[in-house]
Amino acid sequence: METIYNIDFAINDAIAKLNNPFLDVIMNFFSFLAHSGWIWILLAFVLLFFRKTRVLGVAMAVALVFSVLVTNLTLKPIFDRPRPYQMRPELLDIIGNRTALPDDASFPSGHTSASFAGAVALFLQRKKYKKAGTAFGFSALAVACIIAFSRLYFYVHFPSDVFVGMIIGITGGILSWLLAPRLLPLANRFFDKFYSLFRKKEPVPAAAPAAPDASAEKAPVNPAEAPADPADPVDPIEASADPVAANAPDPIQDKK
Repeated sequence: METIYNIDFAINDAIAKLNNPFLDVIMNFFSFLAHSGWIWILLAFVLLFFRKTRVLGVAMAVALVFSVLVTNLTLKPIFDRPRPYQMRPELLDIIGNRTALPDDASFPSGHTSASFAGAVALFLQRKKYKKAGTAFGFSALAVACIIAFSRLYFYVHFPSDVFVGMIIGITGGILSWLLAPRLLPLANRFFDKFYSLFRKKEPVPAAAPAAPDASAEKAPVNPAEAPADPADPVDPIEASADPVAANAPDPIQDKK
């Protein structure tokens, strides 16, 4: 263990020689991005809201949850390793007020673990988005590397803290690559139900009046019930069948 500490402090001392006000601003910015992993959590949350990028959000969520469980909830409490400046108080003269000094356990680096978990999750999904996905994936990895270096630059982590944090993050990213396709349908169903709560329900149209029955219109009419057409000629046989016509006086008989 003493050998590991000697190597860690030697690397930290070499990086400390790079300290300057310009780098302080840059490193503070990148270190702030990964504070409590908020930038990666926010990015995963945004990607989850759109169906086209939801697989990226699912992958990042899986990787980040794995990182928190292993780093913050398991290894940090178990090892409870002090920070470099806590083991060597004289380092406070080097660090000064250049950055915020965390007081939780040093091993492993939570900033590094979360950053590589999110970046590797994005990188492994890059082929689904062609050139844009490749550029986005490599950019995420570059940001993760700068964040990891910033923790060494400010002497708040040992190199071994950062190295193990990288391993955990990469493992979480690979795990997310395996699980994301299986969890994507579940995420789609959840967000479909979520969005349905905000959609306006369209009014149900009133029922249209029933159309007249065509068969009733074309039903044959009983000739006996049909009204007589004055233009139609009268059949004498049918006229004789009329009881009124039958009782009429015969003009020939009257002459006799």
